[in-house]
Amino acid sequence: MKKDFVSSGRAVSDMKAHLALVTKYRKKVINQEMLKRLGEIVDNLCTIGGVQTNRI
Repeated sequence: MKKDFVSSGRAVSDMKAHLALVTKYRKKVINQEMLKRLGEIVDNLCTIGGVQTNRI
C-alpha cells in the first residue's frame, strides 16, 4: 500500500483538495488555450509551494 502521509513530531496528515474553476453565470468563456495557461500557472504555484498535483 502506498503511503502519502506527511509526519512531523507527533502529527500525521494526508490532505487532499479539489480545485474547480467556475466562471460567473457559468458562461462558456474558458477556451483550450486559456485552460492550458491556467494549468501552467497552477502547476508553477504548486511547485513553489511544495505541493504535489495530479491533474487529469
